[in-house]
Amino acid sequence: MPLFAQTPVTESLGSEGTLSIPVIKKLLEEAVFPVEGTAIDLLPFYIMFALLAVGTYATVKMKNRQRARRAVQACSALAFVVGVHPCMCMIRDTVLGTTLLAINTLEAFKYMMIFCVVAAFCLIYGRIFCGWICPLGFFQEMSAAYFNWARRHRSGGILSLAAISIVVCGLVTGGVLGVQAVAPFAGPVVVLLLVYCVVPQTENALRWAKWGLTAALLVYIASYFFVLRPGTFGFIETVAVWWVMALLVITLFVVGDPKLDAKMKPVKFVSVGLMTLIIVFGVYANGPFCIFFQSVVDLSTVLSAMGIIVLSGIHSNAWCRYMCPEGAVLGLLARHSRWKITKLDSHCSSCRQCEPVCPVEAMIVGERDESTCILCTRCVDACPTNALILEDASTDLRSGRPPAFVPLEALLKK
Repeated sequence: MPLFAQTPVTESLGSEGTLSIPVIKKLLEEAVFPVEGTAIDLLPFYIMFALLAVGTYATVKMKNRQRARRAVQACSALAFVVGVHPCMCMIRDTVLGTTLLAINTLEAFKYMMIFCVVAAFCLIYGRIFCGWICPLGFFQEMSAAYFNWARRHRSGGILSLAAISIVVCGLVTGGVLGVQAVAPFAGPVVVLLLVYCVVPQTENALRWAKWGLTAALLVYIASYFFVLRPGTFGFIETVAVWWVMALLVITLFVVGDPKLDAKMKPVKFVSVGLMTLIIVFGVYANGPFCIFFQSVVDLSTVLSAMGIIVLSGIHSNAWCRYMCPEGAVLGLLARHSRWKITKLDSHCSSCRQCEPVCPVEAMIVGERDESTCILCTRCVDACPTNALILEDASTDLRSGRPPAFVPLEALLKK
């Protein structure tokens, strides 16, 4: 079965042309492990449980954790983006599932089964889903790695930019993508890549990136009003792009003043509230990440997902830090997790080597922001004195040592 449908989805824009977006076809369109008498497929539940179990084992037991993490992330992306039909919008599904508990328990289970298994692992091991499983987090980390590579290798960066341009032009020429579908995010991609490929090494790339981010924001605003046309398309078609425009504004402030990073992270709780309100009022709105998990995509979702991935090349895992509603909820659960990363003060030399390796900047002199940490364990692996360890916090309580929990407020005072 082909990954893309032979006939692209086409939406009319009157006399100005069409928006051509390929329909993503999953390898397994039919239910593999259906609940008897229903169309509910248990395969996504089994895959999620298996990946979380493997990730947990690798986190706790393996020495080469980062290689294992990349392997688990790649398997997760293949399974959920290419293989099966899960729904990772856990906030939306939890709200919908809760409303159905007293009406239809099977339907409620369909909506809540992914969140239940993720939340269960989070209560024991922390945000292992975010650091090991989430495909959008994986793509953000790959984007950051690519931009860093392009910054160090100018010729390779320029050649890769040319290759991307050729591929996009080929897709447009071949009719796979419409020009209007490409134009909104082609501008930001080119501007931001040029910033990292052309700006001299001696210059501060982030200072120049502010101009690229400003250009990207203006392109997104223009795209919203002149391409997405909120008066023509329904709210479901346009709401996702608002999240990315807000993320662009936040990132502009943080790039200008890095000290704002910790103060901006609680904004993701506002994202949770807004997403919940939208769903409560009866709007089945797509999030920026829905493009990876559903067959039916819209231009707003494509535009938003591309914006998040490209933006992470400038500011790593920006979506995870400031806007992800699922990450906010899992961060609250992680505060009560059993396994935690602990700093041994007797071993810590205050070298701060744990700080630059953290993709979400959750470490400050070895102290960890519990609700932001995605448990990638890169800080543990980078510590030269083995001052950071991953351990069962309940053993700390039995031995009289306080658990490794540092609230965000304490970190801000440092």
